[in-house]
Amino acid sequence: MFVYQDLDTPFSGSRELDNFDDRRTQQRLWLAQAEWGLTERLSVNALVPYRDVSASGRINFNDAGLGDIQVGANWRLGAEGKRFGGAVGGGLALPTGDDAQSGLTSENVVFGAGDFSLLASVEGFRRLATDWTVFGLARYRRPLGAGDDDYRFGDDIGWVSSVRWQVRGGPVSLMSTLSGQHLGRDHQHGASVDSRGGRMHHAGVGVGFPVGGGLSGSLLAQRLIEKDVRGDQLLAEWQFIVGLNWTWGSHEHGE
Repeated sequence: MFVYQDLDTPFSGSRELDNFDDRRTQQRLWLAQAEWGLTERLSVNALVPYRDVSASGRINFNDAGLGDIQVGANWRLGAEGKRFGGAVGGGLALPTGDDAQSGLTSENVVFGAGDFSLLASVEGFRRLATDWTVFGLARYRRPLGAGDDDYRFGDDIGWVSSVRWQVRGGPVSLMSTLSGQHLGRDHQHGASVDSRGGRMHHAGVGVGFPVGGGLSGSLLAQRLIEKDVRGDQLLAEWQFIVGLNWTWGSHEHGE
C-alpha cells in the first residue's frame, strides 16, 4: 500500500491559519503487510512501514527510513461463510523507527514512538445484499514508554467504516468510507507538548479491481471533513491511497 499526503495548511482547533512561512510537509508512506492463517480462526500478521518525508518553510528536513514495525495476531469471530462476522486482534509496535526529533513533531514529521507500543483492534462486516457489504474497524495504540529526550506520544484511537458495492456482481467494486483519528497529547519531561493531539475525520471514495494472478488493486481518495487540533498543526486536506493485495494458498475444512 502507498499513501501520499501533502500537509500545507496550518490549523488551530478547527480554524485555518495563514501560512506565512510557506510551511509544507510531504509524506510518502509504503506499507508492506502480510497475514498467515494458522487455523480457521487464528492468524498472525506483520506490517512494515517505510516513510519518505520532506519538510520546508519553518523547518527544513528531508529523510527516509523505517517506521515502527508491527506484529500481532487476529482471532476470527463468527462462522465462516455467513453474512456477518468479524475479528479481534492484538500485538506490539516495535521501536524500529527513529525517535521524535525536537521541532519536527509540530510539522507532523514522525517515524517512530521511541519505545514499544501496545496494539488492539476489533473489526466486523455485514453483507446487506448479494452486492453490498458494510465493514467497520476500530483500533487502539498505546505507547508503553518514552524515547530519546523523554518524549512520549499520546494514545492513538482510530476507526474506519465503509460500504462496498460489487458493480453488477462483477469483480470491480466501488466504495465509500468514513474514518476518524483521535490523538492524545504528547508529553516531554512530564509537560504537555504544544501543537500535538486532537481529532480528524475523513470521507473517501474509491474503487477496487482485479489485476490477475491472485492480485487485486484499489484506489482511494480521502478528504478532511472535520478537525479540532491543539495548537498550530499542519494538516493535509486530501490524501491518496494505492493498494495492491496478493492472496495465495488454499484452505481445507475439517469434517
